Amino acid sequence: MITVPAIDRVAELKLLSGDRRSNKRYPLRLDVEYRVCSRGRVERFGAGRTLNFSSGGVLFEIFGEVPKGGSIELAIKWPFLLDGECGLKLQLRGYVIRRYDQKIAVKIAHYEFRTTGSATGGSAR
Repeated sequence: MITVPAIDRVAELKLLSGDRRSNKRYPLRLDVEYRVCSRGRVERFGAGRTLNFSSGGVLFEIFGEVPKGGSIELAIKWPFLLDGECGLKLQLRGYVIRRYDQKIAVKIAHYEFRTTGSATGGSAR
């Protein structure tokens, strides 16, 4: 009898189910602000909540009109403090690859964490 490693079975199930994503998705519900940019200008902005993340993208839901366009910037309030005292924000730049209902899928082109100040209201480092 030939045994198939568990990892191959997972890959096979993904192909059969139509899920061909190469990056694992993590369900995180975090507040997000977005800006849709075109030719260096902000065309639309708003707020929403993330639904899930992977190393290559993010899916979020917005409150309001679905933005059109390709380039997008996201600012996500991170739920952990740097050194236990300084707030963090995840800044992302990417491209809208899919929209449906109020959900927007973004392919990440660049990301970085920025400090937002201390949890007690002090200034950023």
